[in-house]
Amino acid sequence: RCPGDTELVCIEGILASDGQDTVSLSQTCGIGTFELTGIGSGRVCFRPDSIGVYEFCFEAGDGCSVTSGSFIVTVEEKSDCDVCVRVSIDGGGCVPVGIVQNVDINIQSNDYIGGFELLVGYDASVMSFRSAVITGGAIEGWEYFTYRILDNGSCGGACPGGMIRLVGIADANNGNLHPPEETLRPTGRLVRMQYQIANDQNLGDQFLPISFFWFDCADNTFSSRTGDDLYMDTRIKNSEGLIIWDEEVDAIYPESARPFGLGAPDSCIGDKPTVPIRCVEFINGGICVIHPDSIDDRGDINLNDVPYEIADAVLFSNYFVYGISVFTRNPAGQTAASDVNADGLTLTVADLVQLIRVIIGDANPVPKPVTPYADQLVLSDKVVNDVLHVRSEAVSSIGAAHLIYKLTGDIEISDITPGLDVANMDMAYSVVDGQLRILIYNIGENYIPKGTRELVRIEYEGSGSIELASSDFVDYFARQYSTSYKGSALPKEFALKQNYPNPFNPLTTISFSLPRQSEWALDIYNVTGKLVRRFEGSNGAGNVSFDWDGTANGGNTVASGIYFYRLKASDFSDTKKMVLLK
Repeated sequence: RCPGDTELVCIEGILASDGQDTVSLSQTCGIGTFELTGIGSGRVCFRPDSIGVYEFCFEAGDGCSVTSGSFIVTVEEKSDCDVCVRVSIDGGGCVPVGIVQNVDINIQSNDYIGGFELLVGYDASVMSFRSAVITGGAIEGWEYFTYRILDNGSCGGACPGGMIRLVGIADANNGNLHPPEETLRPTGRLVRMQYQIANDQNLGDQFLPISFFWFDCADNTFSSRTGDDLYMDTRIKNSEGLIIWDEEVDAIYPESARPFGLGAPDSCIGDKPTVPIRCVEFINGGICVIHPDSIDDRGDINLNDVPYEIADAVLFSNYFVYGISVFTRNPAGQTAASDVNADGLTLTVADLVQLIRVIIGDANPVPKPVTPYADQLVLSDKVVNDVLHVRSEAVSSIGAAHLIYKLTGDIEISDITPGLDVANMDMAYSVVDGQLRILIYNIGENYIPKGTRELVRIEYEGSGSIELASSDFVDYFARQYSTSYKGSALPKEFALKQNYPNPFNPLTTISFSLPRQSEWALDIYNVTGKLVRRFEGSNGAGNVSFDWDGTANGGNTVASGIYFYRLKASDFSDTKKMVLLK
């Protein structure tokens, strides 16, 4: 225990029995309160007032004889009584490149807490942050949690390549509901983060650090339960548990030698009556990457000792549709085996195309790496009436394409159809963990011709957003494209666009954007303010377009002149002018 701890200590399982008769049991020495929990059984609960030895005596009788016994409880001081909260980063076991890895921020709290603000840094050139949740952890009942990806431009090269700020508040004081009492002194997983590791075999046998970083005084702090006290760092350890900074040992860790970003400076303490308390211990962590040489069996995706066979192609194509879960035998080994073209990058469509070419006899195994195209492939998309049209513009053929879209809100994919320009290709897709994964390929000699081509049409419903997360394109010979994205995806705000053409005769197109599912009405008025025509409907998030042929609600053709069209959708309203010339 730590001096000042007030929790009761309870000793269970104090028993007396003679095998036949009912016995009595009572406490005859020692502090605390004895409580019977059954016939001849009980427990004693006490609150130690100091570090030391405590003796407890008991007496048992069955009406004929009496016997006694005692035991000793030794109370020792804990080694970390100066720590109110211990927080550590755990990247789990070693993993191959190219996968999404869970990284946990764990907590052991000796005091009650009511909130936290953490700042975590990582190398954005070798991994990318995907998400953070408190679901299933020690603070799942907390009422507020959010995270934000930070722009590190404010401190230049001194900051990590990527930074994430995580903020949690236990009780938002917004009603009668409150978080469970046990979550205010949490032990276990505080936050679960996800990182995508780059598909680069050169990362093999490396440790990718993820560390706490300090930019200002509020970073990496915890609040007391009431908010009266702020807890900040006292010690910082590396991933091996070795101290790299100790605020209490000035002789070894003087303020003048503090590296930038390591701990809160002494200037954060201040001189007010109530100052922050240094009592939080931080332990950095990271992700261990498996060396590819220990697991690589190039071309044998299903690890059956027969490389470059049709089952490898089927399994590999399933990966692009359903994700890493299809690798059930040895995900690390199967990932390493996917570097079919020996360019050091795993799980790419270039590897899939090369594997197919080897299988059909159009290429030899393990070719020399192919130089990527100098000209970028341009990927674009456009939303029209709840359909996302995806197009590509390439200087050469496309042998395979892999697209991953992030879905947010309550967006649901209702159908996906290939574009006319890819009718001779194979296509597969699925929605996994909030991602829409689409693979376009061909087990054969087909490809998508160069030029501007419609790849796919994505039909959806509901409100939210569809955002391109990643794209991967290669030509028929597995030569890689770099991609330039010029997409619109789903609009983020309401907007009424200018009709086109304008002036017009006899037809014009009117378009507007909806960021979420909305009922809408578009009214057309003449210059006197009289309603001429009304259009209305209900659409999910996206862009809506329709044509007006210059007719009124009754079907009569309107005269030349100036007209105004006004859109109302949710709480949005906007009006624009158009001219009909005959």
